[in-house]
Parts: sequence; structure tokens; C-alpha cells
Amino acid sequence: MAELEAFPDQVLGRYLLGERLAAGSLGTVVAATDLRTGDAVAVKFFDGAVDNYAAWVDEMRLAVRLAHPHVVACRDAGHDPRWDMSVLVFTRAMGGSLRRALASGRRFTPPEIHRLLLEMAGALWHAHAQGVIHRDVKPENILAMERLGEPPWALTDFGAGRFLARGARLGSIAGSLQYMAPELLGEGADATCDLYSLGVVGLELLLGARPELPGRTAFRLRHRGRGGLSAAIACLIDPDPGRRFPGSEALLWALTAERGNFDVSRTSDGSRLVLAGDEVARLGPEAVSLERLGRVPRARRFVHDTDESEPIVAGERRVVCFDGGPTTLLAADHGFETFVASRRHAVIWLLRGDELGCSDFNGTQQRLRVLLPEEWKTALAGGAPLTGTVLSPGLALLGVLGCTCLLLARRDPAGVQADLLRLPSPLYALSRVDRAGLVLCGDVGRALLLGVECEQLRPIERLQVAVDGARVIAGSRGPCLARLLHPGHEDGSGGDPHG
Repeated sequence: MAELEAFPDQVLGRYLLGERLAAGSLGTVVAATDLRTGDAVAVKFFDGAVDNYAAWVDEMRLAVRLAHPHVVACRDAGHDPRWDMSVLVFTRAMGGSLRRALASGRRFTPPEIHRLLLEMAGALWHAHAQGVIHRDVKPENILAMERLGEPPWALTDFGAGRFLARGARLGSIAGSLQYMAPELLGEGADATCDLYSLGVVGLELLLGARPELPGRTAFRLRHRGRGGLSAAIACLIDPDPGRRFPGSEALLWALTAERGNFDVSRTSDGSRLVLAGDEVARLGPEAVSLERLGRVPRARRFVHDTDESEPIVAGERRVVCFDGGPTTLLAADHGFETFVASRRHAVIWLLRGDELGCSDFNGTQQRLRVLLPEEWKTALAGGAPLTGTVLSPGLALLGVLGCTCLLLARRDPAGVQADLLRLPSPLYALSRVDRAGLVLCGDVGRALLLGVECEQLRPIERLQVAVDGARVIAGSRGPCLARLLHPGHEDGSGGDPHG
């Protein structure tokens, strides 16, 4: 297929060409008019691709498969023998790209950002359901269909996209590095890589600029787990795909939930979980869509250890386990906060005011009045989530995300006791291996893994990487940290594989 120095006036015998709209590594998009209908369209020429015909075929196979209100429609495809050019014809977006809107000085309010994310979540859900992964979600590829900087919005340019079978992973790199999910530079990616990119777009709109990785980590540490738009964006930009929304359907579900409350988690069989408003759903390891499990009035978050086989959800006045149906493990006539619940050990650790409580599933409760650390009081007043892990029926590690102290709590027939443990950095996550407690703490520049032995903290490993860029794994010699961030991602090097 020939490369032209100048574009013709007309292609396919019906599209009268006008001004150039955009150009990328795979081709040029030109405004045009459909002479048969009078409609405004956009014609994409594959003049920039190394193999023009193959690039045209690849994108055509994806584009013609998609029909959704928030995906720019492909109206025609063909080869013009007069000019030896293959083209795709799309509905023209009259408002230009989101990038153009940002360049014009347009600033977006939280409700406007929420709507844009909601529309893009719908577009991605449709694409992912067809087995299509976009791989290049960014402001240049989100178009205002009617007016500059105004909805409705639609996703375009699937030139970097791929078909991906359920359970398969992407092994090739494509997209724009500034919006690229970290796993694309490492172990490979699935459809959640599009969610990461969409999260970076949302963060750019919310802050007015696109932060680099340290800024993204700082944002996540400040907003994760607190609910609302900022928390949803923080979940989307998690470097660990296992801690993001289970998929675009779950994101769409969370964005439409009443109260704007949501949480994500997993269970020991590999199922992914989402809580949206009062509704709980699960995405099984081989499932294509969410399975709705039930609801918990005034639900707050998942509180089970991730090696538990069934999800446990804490509400304002109850704790509910989903084991084929909702089963109430604890109910009270007053509100309380839940640290952690374990069905395996038949115990729930909770906080009411300044009382630390431990309850078994028979309703027996033991309480201890504690002097809460001041940083706990400040963090809890700001909406920081509680967290915990149950080490045995009578022993648990309890904390507040972002704080630098823990409670090592014990219960026996005589009552409840708690010792304060000081951390060298803010708490990020608690977990366990067998009966050994593990503490991941750190900040934007380092991650530290600590173990709890004989009621003391001992260092296990330290990495010079943002704390959310590390994952605790069971190594051959014991628990250790694995890096989630590729060095090219951390320092911003590596170029832009796809314009």
C-alpha cells in the first residue's frame, strides 16, 4: 500500500476530505463529509504504520466488533484502489479530544469527572465483554461527541488494542508510558490495565495535572479505602492489579452505587470481590461477569483475612458472612467499627469509642477500655479504615491504615489485653503466614516488611520502592517483598511505545 505525500480530496467514492484532525504512530485522522448522507465523519489513513495493511486489518477487526454509545462508531472500512489506500471511517466527534479540552484551560468538577469515568467504564465493559483490550486509554483517545469539553464522551482509537481470551495475559507492550499499567512492563497484563490508565486520566482531571509515580502513591495513601470519587481513583491506580476493581463491570457498578461507598477484596480460592453501596458481588476465577451475593444494610467494607474462603462484610451494626447466603455473625443495637473477622477462628475484633472488643460467634463478648493513640483518633476522624489480621483464636494484630502504631491484642478467660507496637513507617497492610503476623509499612520512597515474633517486631526486608509498589509473597526462604514497579516505570524512562 502506497504512502502519500498529500491526501486526496476524496476516498471510497463518497467521503470528501477536509482538515487534518490528529496524527499518531499508526496513521492520520482527517475530517470528512459523507457525500451520500451529509454526515460529518472522520477518516483514518494508516500512513504511519510499518505494515499499513496489517495495521488496518487489526484495528478494523476490533472497531467493527464494538457498538456502544460511548465508543466512537466505525461506520465504514475499505480500500480505495485509486489511491491504493485502506481507510476506516468513524463518526466525527464535534468537540474534539479531552486533551484538547484540557489544553484550552477546561477544568472539571468532581461530578463531571464522575460522569466521564462512568461513561468510560461502560465503554470498557462493552469492549472487555467482546474480548477487546484497548491498551491506550488517555485524554487523546477520549472524545467529546458534541461540544468541546462537554459530555457525552466516547472512547476511540483501538489501534493498540488486542483480542484477549479469558484468563490470558498480554505479553507485548503498547500504549503511552505515562498512562501505562506497571504490569505491562513486567509480568504481563489483563483487562485491568485499561482500568489503571483510566484511573490516571481521572487523577489528571481531579488534580489539574498528571502526577508522576510518587504523586500517585501519595494520592493513594491519602485516599484509599475512604469511599467516594477520590477513593475510586486511588483503587484504579493501584500498581497491584489484584487490588484494583475486579473488572470494568465492577467499576461501573461501584460508580453507580448509592452512597458512593465501595470496597474490593478477594478470597482464598482466587475469587475477586466488590462491595458497592449495600450490595456484595463476587467474580470467580473463571467467571465472566459478577455474581451478586446479597446485601448488608449500611455496609462499610470487607473485614475477612484474604486466606479465608468466604467473604465477610462489616456494616454499621452487624457483621455478615456470605457462605451460600448471608449469615449474620454479629449484630448490635449500637454502631461499632470492625477491625477483622475470621470464620476459621470464630472471632471478631471491633472498636466502639475507646473500647476494644472481641466477640465469638456465640455472642460472648469481652471488652477493654483502651487509651487510643492520638494519631489513631485523628486518622479515624478523617475516615481512615481499620484493618487487622487474626493470628490465632486468642491473638490478633490490629491497626489503622496510615498510622505508625499497632495493637497486639490478646484474649483469654480473664479478659482482653493489648500492647502497643511502634512502626518505623506508616502502616500499609497486615497479613499472616500460618500464625506469624506480617506488617507492610512505608511511604512514597521505601517499603518495609516486618514480622511479629514473641510479641516483638523484627525486620524482614526493605526495598527502595514506593510502599504500594511492593507485594508480600511467600518466598522459598520465607515471606519477602516482590517489586511491582519496573525500573523504567519508576524513573519515567522507556519512551512512548505508541504515540
